[in-house]
Parts: sequence; structure tokens; C-alpha cells
Amino acid sequence: MASSLPWLVLYLISQLHLVLGQTNASNVFIPEANTIISINLPDDGSNDINFYVSSPDWYQYSAIGFGSSMANSVILVMYPSADRKSVTVSPRFTK
Repeated sequence: MASSLPWLVLYLISQLHLVLGQTNASNVFIPEANTIISINLPDDGSNDINFYVSSPDWYQYSAIGFGSSMANSVILVMYPSADRKSVTVSPRFTK
């Protein structure tokens, strides 16, 4: 049961749109990395993309990649500051 608890929490969060109205959010839980990634496209007419990443604090960084392959893609690398009070989001381009 303990290993299925994150899946249950993620499922319940993903179903909130049924109560709160439609949303363009996508949620993924990666059990091997104990990481949650959520991406939201707001309905406000903007071109914004909101994302949320939660992973264990013993990882030195987390990243999200965009593209059909690792070559020639954009990667957003996220890592905590030295004092752990903020997060740096660093865009990277692969070759």
C-alpha cells in the first residue's frame, strides 16, 4: 500500500479538474526516481507554459527535455541554490 500512495495522490490531483472545471494539465509520476512532473497550459489566451517538478532533495538536479530525440533539443535543467532558498532554471541546447 505504501508504494501505491504516491500514485493515489497523483491520481486524485489529476482528477481535481472534474470538480474545479476543465484544465489543460498533464501529470506524470516516475516511480523509479520518486519524481512528479506536471505541465499546465493556461486557458487565458497566453502562450505561457507552467510546470511543476518535485523530486527528492538528494538529487543534485532535475531536468525536462523537449524534442523528438536527445539530439538538437531544448532541456531545462533545475537545481537548488547553495543556500537552498531558490531554484535556478537553466535552458540548455543539445547537439
